[in-house]
Amino acid sequence: MTRQEAKQKIKIYEYYLNGFNKRVDHEVEVVNIRVRKDIVIADVIFIDHGRDYLERWNNCEYPRKLLDEIELEEQENQIVRAI
Repeated sequence: MTRQEAKQKIKIYEYYLNGFNKRVDHEVEVVNIRVRKDIVIADVIFIDHGRDYLERWNNCEYPRKLLDEIELEEQENQIVRAI
């Protein structure tokens, strides 16, 4: 798994986990990605444009198994199936 793939999968995971797919003014940014053997570590930023508010979580750990289950469509980089 490349850093770019990990970034997209974490973004999709957090986006749906936090219910941002039901809100228009929310966004997720993923930075400082480190891909390890069993885990992926990244800093995640949640942005609420409606309230001009952001929240940053550093060193979030994601099991590689979890991210491997999220499939991306190659051409559009859109979610096909997420857990």
